[in-house]
Formats: sequence, C-alpha cells, structure tokens
Amino acid sequence: MNFLEPWAAIGALSLPAILIFYFLKLKRKVLVVPSTYLWKKAIEDMRVNSPFQRLRSHILLILQLLLAALVVLALMRPALEEAGLKGQTTIILLDRSASMGSQKGGKSRFEQAREQARDVIDDLARGDQAMLIAFDSDAEVVGNLSDHKGSLLAALDDIKLRPKGSSIREALLTARSLLKTVPDAQIVLLSDGKFIESAQTSALELTELVGDTADLPIIFRPLTEGSDNVGITALDVRRSQLSGAFEVFSTLFNSAEVDRDVPVDLFDQKGRLLDSKLVKVAAGASRAVTFRDLNLEAGTIKLQIAQKGDALAADDVAWAVVEKRDSLNVLWVAEGPPNLFLDYSLSVDPFLKTEKMDLKASLLLTPEAISKKDVIIYDRCAPLSMPDANLLLLGVAPPLEGLVVEGEVEGPSVVDVDLTHPALRFLNFHQILIGTAQKIRKRDTDRILVDGDRAPLVFELFTPGRRALLLSFNPMDSDWVWHGSFPIFIANICRWLAGLEEASSSRKIQAFQPIEFPVDSSLEELSLRAPDGESRSVPIKQPGRFRYDETDQLGIWEVEEHSKISGSPYFAVNLLDLVESDVRPSDSLVLQGQKVSTRNADSTGNREIWKELALVALAVLLLEWYVYHKKVFI
Repeated sequence: MNFLEPWAAIGALSLPAILIFYFLKLKRKVLVVPSTYLWKKAIEDMRVNSPFQRLRSHILLILQLLLAALVVLALMRPALEEAGLKGQTTIILLDRSASMGSQKGGKSRFEQAREQARDVIDDLARGDQAMLIAFDSDAEVVGNLSDHKGSLLAALDDIKLRPKGSSIREALLTARSLLKTVPDAQIVLLSDGKFIESAQTSALELTELVGDTADLPIIFRPLTEGSDNVGITALDVRRSQLSGAFEVFSTLFNSAEVDRDVPVDLFDQKGRLLDSKLVKVAAGASRAVTFRDLNLEAGTIKLQIAQKGDALAADDVAWAVVEKRDSLNVLWVAEGPPNLFLDYSLSVDPFLKTEKMDLKASLLLTPEAISKKDVIIYDRCAPLSMPDANLLLLGVAPPLEGLVVEGEVEGPSVVDVDLTHPALRFLNFHQILIGTAQKIRKRDTDRILVDGDRAPLVFELFTPGRRALLLSFNPMDSDWVWHGSFPIFIANICRWLAGLEEASSSRKIQAFQPIEFPVDSSLEELSLRAPDGESRSVPIKQPGRFRYDETDQLGIWEVEEHSKISGSPYFAVNLLDLVESDVRPSDSLVLQGQKVSTRNADSTGNREIWKELALVALAVLLLEWYVYHKKVFI
C-alpha cells in the first residue's frame, strides 16, 4: 500500500490527545451534603480522574480512537497497487462508432468503454491530468487536458454512440500533437479495433500522417462483447431498362462463427410486405440478395432482417428512396456533323424520350416549352444565355460569368477522377485518349469531377436551382465513343441531371453525410423532418443550394415543404458499412495491415481507497453517537 498524501500523518497526534482528555481531573466546588449516601460515588469519580490509575476499558474511548485513526488514514490517501496506469498525463481515446453498439447480455461495448474510461479518471493521482477524445470517422476533444475529475466525468457522460464508421487517424493526430508538449503522456485506447485503417488495402499511409507508431505510448484495451451479427452492408434500387420493373439489390454480411439462415423482408412506405426471403449466409462471408419484378410506387422502401440474438441493431434495417418516372424528356441541340455515337446512346435507352434540333431552332423555344424538358444536351454548341433547365454541355463552355476559356491543350491525360459522383459510376476514364480540350478556368463554386494533367476535363457547374455538367472536350474527338462506358455515362448523367434517385446517390447517404440538392435561389430556409418526427428548420446559407450536415439519425428524412423542391422530398440515411458490421473484435491494434506494438494494459498502478475509509469512519461516528446517548459501557 502506498500513501499519496503522507504529510497527513501529522493528524495522528489527535490519538494521544483523546487519551489525555480521559486522564484529566475534574475541578469541583466544595458543597455541604446532608448525607453520606453519595460518598461512594464521589470516591469512584476521584478514581476516574486520577492521572496515574489503570485505564478502564471504555467503548467510547475505543470508538473515538478508531474514528480518529480512520480520518487520518483517509487524509493520507492510501492506494493499493493493482492493474492500472502510471504517468502524469493520460489521453483517453474513446471509440463511439457504430460497431461499439454491439452487445451481449444487454451491455454494449460502448457502455463498457465508458465504464473503463470512468475508472481511468477516478484513478488519477493528485497532480495527474487527463484529456478525453471521442472519435468515429472524425475526432473531437470532449474533455480538455485537466486534473479536475468532475469536469472530465461530466464530459464523459455527454459522449453518445454515433451510427458512423470508425477511423483512428484524426484521433492519433490529435494525441500526437499533445505528446510533443507533454513527453510523459500515455494513450489509453478504448475500442473494438474496427478501423478503416485496419485493412491492408487502405490507401491511407499512416506512417506519413502520425509518424512511426512504435513511439506512441498506446495502451490498447479491446472491447469484445457481442460478435454474433448479421447486417445489411449494401442497398440499391434500379429500374430495368428492358421490363421497366424495379429491382432491389442488397448485400448481407455474417460476422458469426457459424452459418446463419437469415429472414429478409422488404416493405413499402406504408409498411406493406412486398417480398420476403430466407437467405443462408456463410460464417464470415457476404451474400447478395436480389428482389426482382417489383411494381414500386414513388416514395421509400425498407429492407429489414430479423436475426435472433443479433449483436448490432444499427445494420438490421436499411432504407432507399424510389422516384417513379415513366420516361425522361431530353432535348438534343447539336451543331456540326452527325454524332452517331450520341444518337445511339440516346436511342438505346427506352427510358429517354429524345427530341433533336439545331441551335437556331432551340433559340425560338418559349420558357414554357423549355420547362417541359428534363435535360437539354448541347452538343458542340452553347446557348446564348443559360436556359432554366438541367444541362449537359459537350465540348463548348456556356456563357457563365467567371467561367473563362484560356485556350486549348493537345492530348490531355486523365490524372484524377471523382468516382463518388453518381454520374461517374462504373466508368474508367483513365483509358480514354483525348485529342484536344478547352483549357477552362473554373469558378470557386464549380466542382472538378475529372482532372487532366494540363486542364480540367469534366466540371459540375453551379447553377442555382438546376444541375449542369460540362465536358471541356468533344467526345467525338476521343476514343471514348468506342468504349462501352459512353452509353452508360449518357444514361447516368441524364438521370442524375433530372434528379432520379435510381441513378443518383444524393438521396441515399450515410449518417452525418450532408443532405444536399439545388433549390430556387429565392428560398431562405427549408424544414426537415427527422426519422424521430422532430422538425428542424434549416437556413439556406448559399443561394440556390440546400445543405444540411447533422444527419445524426438512421432512417428516412423528409423535406416538409414538398412543393418547394423538384424530385423526391425523401432522403435515406443508412449505416451500410462492412467494417462496422463485421463486429468480430480485435485483441491487437492493426493499422495498415500491420500489428502495432502497444503497452501492457495490465501495468501496475494505484487505486485509492480513501473513499471506503471515509465511509467506515462515518459509520463509526454514528455508532459513537448512539453509544454516548444510550450510556452503554463495557
């Protein structure tokens, strides 16, 4: 046993002081009494107050000495050596990602992690400090470096589980910045080890970001409760180009050690069962599940699995948005020689109803006629002014203020492609050979989707209330038109420009990703209804563009003012994360496919017991009070 405040031992002087009080004589007045009946009692009192007599056994004396001893011991802050932490500064990294919700027997990994963090804070010795960092795919300092246990525990209680994936990158960067100023600090990692950096295939070079992990003083305390889980890791809704019926594609993953027969149910927006399957999913493997020939109504669908004893609830349900359209009206405005490849791409898709005209004829269209077109394609030409429509511009920049053409470049090569954009799904731009392209300087509000070595090649143009995409090169001046991906691109881009969700991922997002879509530039705010029914009023900060980032709940989010936006008012927020659904815990820290050396979690530390001693002292004090008032002696 160690004493963290040994100076308090000076309080032991109170023990002989108590004894001295029992030896003191009482000074009495001389009184005349009419009888000798009280002489015997007076003699006894004189014997008690004699300083040199043998001290009698007295329970009050024993209790008072015991009480004083307990108080002195408590003030000395005795501590027992046991498994714990050493050091003056501790950085607690607490994982709050979705997989930490995995549970067994009613207790989740996240609840265990908070209990362990509370123990670490309670065990801080006098002068020790701690910092609390909560992380998922991002990191947040929720408790600044402090020696005040109360504030740290309050910050710990405020941490909530979030339905997100987990990345340790930002947390380690934050911890490393503190380690530069506090050399004796140590890191306590409370997690199940399910990070995106755990995979060898990760593109993240961890050593470049946080240095050599061998010099990080990490104590890893893995959480292992609940590993028997089957979850939905993918969900998509598409419309067959042949039959026109809808198809729902999903993927299930089984993290258990045994095969599972999993019931999968598909519901429409009104809760009606559309289809049901019993799917066998092998242990530690994924299984695709497809629902075909569905006659879906516009709105939403819900896919749900019911697996008894499932460890993680967040991935048992997934939602998708369905926008039902029979066709898209496409206007094709062309100049120059016939573009047979574009003609073929537009005609092969029965969902696209195409009308073709030249630029001169298009200038005569009324605003009412233009409003009936879902997409206008300008092929090797540009309008004199921007029409109020969704646009695809091929090879010519439109007349937008701030969009400047600085010449042409010969044979540009593709160097970067934003494959997260729904219009670029299933495409490989790196194999395309381009003859010439315009060198265009974009505006700050525009977004480069395909970048070249000397000029950007594909832009998403910012046009309030509408969508527009610009190719700085003419597809006819490349070998792209000979690739099978060109018709796919045309099909994707027409659907995305029109806002159809079977080809756009903008209304199917993961938690805390932004809900974003174009709106009328006159709108100043919109109201969203969260899955729990809460209405949230969101101001529009950028005219013509709605954006909301706090999608903290899984389920269907709804824009309450349906008439103020084009397309579906619904947005589906799902987990859909294979790393998080694979809840098999890791007993070691693996980053970039390499096992990271960590400190022993069972290193010797101090556990203070002064609280227990204080409680015993209080009990003794109450007993002494009772004995004194009841005149009980031994």
